[in-house]
Amino acid sequence: MKKINLFLLIVILIFSNTFIMAQEDKEKEEKKVPQGMEIMQAGNAELLVPKGMKIQKKGDLTVLETSEEYVARRLFDMDERLAKIEAEQKALQEKIEQLNKTLSEIQKSNPNSNEKGNE
Repeated sequence: MKKINLFLLIVILIFSNTFIMAQEDKEKEEKKVPQGMEIMQAGNAELLVPKGMKIQKKGDLTVLETSEEYVARRLFDMDERLAKIEAEQKALQEKIEQLNKTLSEIQKSNPNSNEKGNE
């Protein structure tokens, strides 16, 4: 009788440990977040939303911005960033042109330095 009780105790311990490990693995799998998404906390709930989506609280109500609002806001942000990049590119292009003119003037004023540099 003691052997059966000991055997049952060992079996119960092994299966309970396996069950706990399986639960931990399941929780880890559930936490995987797809690319471009994030988990946000809204009260007691976790929400899987696109990165950058805004959540507003209106009283006790949690309101997510609609997909149209999200896309429009993101496109507007991208337009602003693109305009800034284009302005920076234009300024850099002007500096390059200015440096080319300065280099040409230096080469014209010192024709011997150009020959020595090529040798």
